[in-house]
Amino acid sequence: EARTKLGVSRADVLQAGLLANPTLSVLFPLGPKQLEYTLALPLEAVWLRPRRVALAELEEQRVAESLVQNGLDLIRDVKHAYSDLVLANDRLRLARDAAQLQSRIAELAEARLKAGDISELETATARIDAARAREEIRRLATDVTVARERLRTLAGLGFLDRPCDFSDTPASPDTHREVGELLKQARAARPDLRAAELGLEAAGKRAGLAKAEIFTLSAVLDANAKGREGHELGPGVQLPIPVFNRNQAGRARAQAEIERAAWNYVAVKERIDLEVSEAHTRLRQAREALAAWRREI
Repeated sequence: EARTKLGVSRADVLQAGLLANPTLSVLFPLGPKQLEYTLALPLEAVWLRPRRVALAELEEQRVAESLVQNGLDLIRDVKHAYSDLVLANDRLRLARDAAQLQSRIAELAEARLKAGDISELETATARIDAARAREEIRRLATDVTVARERLRTLAGLGFLDRPCDFSDTPASPDTHREVGELLKQARAARPDLRAAELGLEAAGKRAGLAKAEIFTLSAVLDANAKGREGHELGPGVQLPIPVFNRNQAGRARAQAEIERAAWNYVAVKERIDLEVSEAHTRLRQAREALAAWRREI
């Protein structure tokens, strides 16, 4: 769906490069009226066409950068979904081991109860712990199913009826750089920030085009069939006088688009900083937790 937007933007570039059709007006010779016709050719498109094409090409580049960002987001989501599936399987395996231990503890508690070594309350506690462990297995099994279906959907395999196995182990990211360096790289490489820059540039060009579209000029060729010299031709121009309509709405919209594009650029930049900072913090915390567990084990 996102990829089709690129085709729409390319069609806009094609549309921006087209010249307006000439207009032919004919007055038919009925009664004493002579034959007259006028051919009008819009001329403003000659000097507005390059600006319109440049604006459409900027929009096409913005859509292309957004499409690249969508691809990167999909790659990220697939990796996250796969890691979630691996984690859910590991949790389910540990829960099954824990449930076996709890079941064994409950059996030992029953034996000790029969031997008079412990009370009924202690035995009931062991049975409850075993029941909770079995319930935890059912809950984690559901989490595994949900994680697998989410991964299948993100990978484009949701339409397959047969089960899909994902057995590879995700690689640990080799990221040991400081957050400042990562932020600098993200600002320089993220396609969504580049798309926001192109959107801001296009908004500025759109504002200039809105002012240029106030004046429209057409070349006119007028002819009549019964002049002094017979069939007569005469050139002329047609220039609407911008007294009431000076494209106020178009210029106001263009200014609003500039403001929106500027705030969008700021928002995208702040979101990138937040995403990189959060990811760096979570990675550092996960490594510290892993190192702590390895020291304990």
